[in-house]
Amino acid sequence: MIDLKLLGGKDAALAARAAELFSDAVSGRLVSPRFIGFLDEYGQEIVLTAASSVGYRDALLYGGYENSERNYLGVFPEYMQPDVSLFPITPVTMRYREADRPSHRDFLGAMLALGIKREAVGDILVGTGECVAFLSDSVAGLVVGELTKVGRIGIKIQEGRGEELPVTFGFREISGTVGSERLDCIVALVTKLSREKASALISGGNVRINGCTELSVSRKLEEGDRLSVKGCGKFIVEGFGANTRKGRVHVTCQKYI
Repeated sequence: MIDLKLLGGKDAALAARAAELFSDAVSGRLVSPRFIGFLDEYGQEIVLTAASSVGYRDALLYGGYENSERNYLGVFPEYMQPDVSLFPITPVTMRYREADRPSHRDFLGAMLALGIKREAVGDILVGTGECVAFLSDSVAGLVVGELTKVGRIGIKIQEGRGEELPVTFGFREISGTVGSERLDCIVALVTKLSREKASALISGGNVRINGCTELSVSRKLEEGDRLSVKGCGKFIVEGFGANTRKGRVHVTCQKYI
């Protein structure tokens, strides 16, 4: 969990805004759903910590499709069931020649060049000949009406998305045994580095857990934790197995590829 008292600037403002909405929901003052987004992993951790601090249990994060990375926060009145269909998110589909190879950065840059703020743009899924981007309702019309090129590449754009989304990444399994569930042990396994070098990466601020920089080499990891190791990639801790006779722990991780 993040220590909200240590936040400053935009992070502190986000925590305060979310905490106010959560307090209104808990007290019954919230009369309609409210939304904040799109949030990156760190922003999501901030708002979930704020929810816990005021005892709000129904915080919902959603980015337009299952397992999205950038998400809106939804806060609902106590009389309403949280509903993803109410989130102010519009998908848009952009098509181009399969021979062209625009990148995520190209699409993001083209949309930001229209004067759109980063928080209005969610995940951008770039495939072969097709890209699906998830946008705030408030800017989707502008993007569809104004965006005709991404760099030098001509595109055709429309609101909506197909049933199948572009596949933007896969996973490669990494498994082995470690001394414990400590962060330095897991980082050493997934990066194939020594524990000493893994510890140096952590202490140097190069490792994030669920979007938050972690400096403690002894932090215990749990199933579902997401790791980002600068220069080495992103990983998910899939699960821990039974201990070996020598007391080592079986662990399976997945690396984004």
